[in-house]
Amino acid sequence: MLLFATTLAACGAAAEAPTGPPNATPFRALGAGTNGTVTGLGLAGTTLYVGGRFDRAGTSLALHVARWDGATWSGLGAGVDGEVATLSLDPQGGPHVATNLPNLKVHHFDGAGWPTLGDGPPDAQNVFQLMFDDAGALYAPGRYVAPRLPSRIARWDGTTWADFGPSEPPPSGRAALAMAMGPGGALYASFDDNVAQQGRVVRWDGAAWQPLGGDFNGSVRTLHFSADDTLYVGGAFTRAGTTPASGVARWDGTTWQAVGNLTIEADLFGVTSLAFGPDGSLYAGGDITAAEGVQTRGLARWDGARWVGAPGGPYGRVWSLVIGADGEVYAGGEFNVVRYFDETRPDLEVNNLVIWRPQG
Repeated sequence: MLLFATTLAACGAAAEAPTGPPNATPFRALGAGTNGTVTGLGLAGTTLYVGGRFDRAGTSLALHVARWDGATWSGLGAGVDGEVATLSLDPQGGPHVATNLPNLKVHHFDGAGWPTLGDGPPDAQNVFQLMFDDAGALYAPGRYVAPRLPSRIARWDGTTWADFGPSEPPPSGRAALAMAMGPGGALYASFDDNVAQQGRVVRWDGAAWQPLGGDFNGSVRTLHFSADDTLYVGGAFTRAGTTPASGVARWDGTTWQAVGNLTIEADLFGVTSLAFGPDGSLYAGGDITAAEGVQTRGLARWDGARWVGAPGGPYGRVWSLVIGADGEVYAGGEFNVVRYFDETRPDLEVNNLVIWRPQG
């Protein structure tokens, strides 16, 4: 359990450069990392925003939120009162976070502090993602326990929170896990029925949610569009509709297609995060154990033809990925070290955050 300080400094101490020369290893630490789990990342230029369950980043006090400028960690104001469940950046690059119960609110950083967006979303038990559309409206898919938000998606229009979508989203709508904005501003979402162990991906047609193909045999936790507007999804499934697909699938406009051969621990969380790099490569993070039959740990890259892993990886779970303009992969989660498969190489202490530069 973390021991939280009553007052937090807003600025860091001495610079804490990433550990090790960039070309010596495919992995680098971000200074001393954080002293607790990282659940969300956002990258604005070269500034990395981090949210999670921690009260220190590097040598700086940072209550659940922190900033890495490439060399130094710093807190952001006094932080937020509640563990961060998810973090997202608005179209201007400003960080927003949703905190967990018992203080579940959505906060935004105004340059000094973290005011809330109203007093909501109302009746939320969990908020799994924050997503902005092109008009700046904010969506909060989650699990809602009272009847004011039967769609399981709350929408913030700049003034108030309101229910979005019909009252009975498919399948049974026990929770909305993820959203993405597709071509033309179309909204896509995934819903999860954890009783039936099914997931479904749907598209909003302006009046109702329309299913894309058949149900998945597990949860769909992340949705992302490629540069050519192809939808890729990740989660804890081994079947997408009628197609065998392990952890990652893509929608070809008619049916779900498998994406290579990725081995996941589907009884855990499977693929928790997807992100595209500047060269179009797709990166996956989560409970991943092999790429095309070759051992990897937590991370893999799809080059358009096959999955490529790493010579080791975070010894624990990856929760979030973001990719820099230079192709470096930032991974956050619940792990203290990177462990190599070559046992002659020592573990690299990273403390819940690591930079991965894929080789080749």
